[in-house]
This record gives sequence, C-alpha cells and structure tokens, in this order.
Amino acid sequence: PKVLCELAMNDGSQLRMNSDTELKLASSRQVEVAGGQVFSTVRSDQPLIVKTAPGNATLAGAGTAFDVSCSPKQTTCTVVEGSVKMEAGNNRNSLRGGESITLSDGNFGQKKEVESLMQATRWVDEILVLKGRDNPELARRIDDIFAQLGHEKMWYVKAQEVRRLGDHCVIPLCRYIESDR
Repeated sequence: PKVLCELAMNDGSQLRMNSDTELKLASSRQVEVAGGQVFSTVRSDQPLIVKTAPGNATLAGAGTAFDVSCSPKQTTCTVVEGSVKMEAGNNRNSLRGGESITLSDGNFGQKKEVESLMQATRWVDEILVLKGRDNPELARRIDDIFAQLGHEKMWYVKAQEVRRLGDHCVIPLCRYIESDR
C-alpha cells in the first residue's frame, strides 16, 4: 500500500502508480484502474487506453501526459500536456494540457483550468527523485519550481527589493524569464 511504482514501456512511455493503487494491465496499450492514482506519459502515436472502474470511464491519449485519480465515487483526469479523449456511457469529452475534469455517476463535471500542474502531480516527484539528479524530467520540474518562484517575486516584490536580495534572486528570475510565463 505504501509503494510507488513506474512501468517503462518499449516505446518510451511510462505508467506511474501512486501508493494504494490497484490496476490490471489488460494489454500493452490498455490499463484498467480499480482505484488509486496513475500518471501516464505516452510517447508514441499509438494511444494508451485507461479504463476506470469508478465512473466506468475510458480515457485515451497519445503523445500526452495525464494523471487519473480514482476514488470509489468519482474519477478525476488532469492533463499535463497534449490532449486526452474521455468517454463514459454515451457522454464524451476531451481535455487539453492544463485542464482537469471530474466524472461522477457517469456525468462529467465542468472543465477546470489547473492553477498549478506541479501541485496537481506532486506525488510523482518522489519517483523522479529516486531516478537521480541527472533525470531530465526532474530537472524540468525543478526549473518550473524556480520559474514559479521568479513569477511570485516579480508580482509581489518591488524591483528595488529584488536588487537588494542580489544573487539570491538570480536563479528563480532566470528560470521565470526562460519559461513561457
């Protein structure tokens, strides 16, 4: 119950499982989630199909990264990049990067813009840290954290205060300037 796990697929795709997650690998491109949370990074054009027991939803994504959280009464999908198609019964929906939606009783809620994708998927950090400091995905996440700090400093700290802080602001502000923010 306290173990996090990552499965690496032949095409470079990854499937990460949070603790207390139960799933079945139905085939090389289909996963059935009984409960818990999975994060999928799909590198190929061939979609990964994620079926969820809660909400009886089917999600399909290719060339994307998305998080699916399943509790007994609802399923929530958060798309980090790319897009995901969802279907539950006769209901269909699609999400783009930065969007989230919850499915409850076979009905989709309202799409929401995710304020912080880093926060929404922070459980993945523990797996990335185990891969070591040279991991490119971990480096991107750290750069994003610095960019967020730089963004906050730009909004809440006056220029004179930034100058006064000196070298301590260099990395966050550089990451912010380099980012798409």
